[in-house]
Amino acid sequence: MNDLLTGLNEPQRQAVEHAGSPLLIVAGAGSGKTRVLTHRIAYLLGERGVHPGEILAITFTNKAAAEMRERVDGLIGPRSRAMWVLTFHSACLRILRREAHRLGWKQSFTIYDTDDARRLLTQIVKDLGLDSKKHSPRWLAAEISRLKNELIGPDQAASSADDARAKLVADVYSQYDERLRLAQAVDFDDIIGSTVHLFRAFPDVAKSYRMRFRHVMVDEYQDTNHAQYTLVRELVGTGDDRAELCVVGDADQSIYAFRGATIRNIIEFERDFPDAKTILLEQNYRSTQTILDAANGVIRNNTERGREKRLWSDEGPGGRILGHTGDNEHDEAAWVAGRIDELVDAGDTSFGDTAIFYRTNAQSRAFEEVFVRRGIPYKVVGGVRFYERKEVRDMLAYLKLTANPDDTVSAMRVVNTPKRGVGDRAVAEVEALAARLKVSFPEALHRADESAGISGRARPGIKRFCEIIDAATELAKTAPPEEVLDKLIADTGYLDGLEQSKDPQDEGRIENLQELVAVAHEFTESVMRGTTDDDEQDLAAD
Repeated sequence: MNDLLTGLNEPQRQAVEHAGSPLLIVAGAGSGKTRVLTHRIAYLLGERGVHPGEILAITFTNKAAAEMRERVDGLIGPRSRAMWVLTFHSACLRILRREAHRLGWKQSFTIYDTDDARRLLTQIVKDLGLDSKKHSPRWLAAEISRLKNELIGPDQAASSADDARAKLVADVYSQYDERLRLAQAVDFDDIIGSTVHLFRAFPDVAKSYRMRFRHVMVDEYQDTNHAQYTLVRELVGTGDDRAELCVVGDADQSIYAFRGATIRNIIEFERDFPDAKTILLEQNYRSTQTILDAANGVIRNNTERGREKRLWSDEGPGGRILGHTGDNEHDEAAWVAGRIDELVDAGDTSFGDTAIFYRTNAQSRAFEEVFVRRGIPYKVVGGVRFYERKEVRDMLAYLKLTANPDDTVSAMRVVNTPKRGVGDRAVAEVEALAARLKVSFPEALHRADESAGISGRARPGIKRFCEIIDAATELAKTAPPEEVLDKLIADTGYLDGLEQSKDPQDEGRIENLQELVAVAHEFTESVMRGTTDDDEQDLAAD
């Protein structure tokens, strides 16, 4: 076990070995935070005899979770795989799937992503007769998210509304919450808030997870919001039987205040846990002292920082930092292009060795224009993510309906995709039928014969849509996901439409559908091997 401590500096070693009380690790940028966390987990398993199933490590991204699992596996071996190393959303989603019945949910409840939520809010804005320019779905989504992150439900939002704007948000929130419930769906914010509600409503459930996870670790603690903070408190508990808590963070690196994150969670950690120990990691392994001095000079102006720290490095002073202030974005871009040309002409670098970082997508335009004029080759990294592409989202909507037949947003997305004669008027009639029968939109589609207002042109399309979903749902009971997807792609005519199209971009869309089927096949194989990634099973929880 001494190998686990080899190569650690003294504060890192203390953080790995600490036991008995809550631990706050204030980890400056580049100070070996991930190394400390993974070695601490390995130390718990190897030296302190902790069972892997007693460890819950929470990260903010799937990538960070995968890296942590891989590192611990390299230190300890395969027995570490029984740990939960997950994002907040993935951990909560796993709990909710297991305990769904306690909340009156189906285990197959659907997760609405940002696009799904906005589609639902767009429909609510329309139904309430609101001006979508004055009260945009994007703005309403942000307001509702803010309330949920503060664990404020629709009723509390309504009772505390003190002006017309707040009352309108509360009204939309109430409608939104009701329609989510009817569709057996949750949005991203619900995943955490509902887990907190579960623990508070069912103390026995909270206690069972508290007794299971005797060691809780949270990365990037400075970026937690109120709901996440409350979740951690519920998981750890109070009194003599509380779990051992270790959080890692740095108030100087907090970047998610716009999402409701509050650095007070890390600044007030010692107030929340009076017996806590705080360890500062100040040695930087990534940068030169010149860069660190500049960073220290900037960050010391922050008004709320918590524990004072000063990053230092053994890497030497390094080169000087060059700064340039342009008159405008075009002057700035021209100067950058000139510097790149100078470096390449001098043989010091190549175009491919140069990177430009900017804060917003709109800022790329000035750089692209000057690069085109100067003949500088470039590539904008990013674009539309795979799972955000229309054809992928369309087929996933079909697939979601085979798992959750009450998924209103998914049904409304694809009921006329590809076009089958079900226009806006027919959709409105089905919505009215759903409201009258107090059923979900997909259920109303199956009962379309009960509405006289649906046109004869739309009825065959609705019937065909229901037949496609019903057949795929039946197949899903016995067949793997890739077979269900193949059937949906064929039965809907989606692939035929793309193959007959003369749009050259549709070739790429066909490839994307093929890739989606391949992803489903890989998932099936991983399940067969028993090596399915936690976040894969949780189906895009983040």
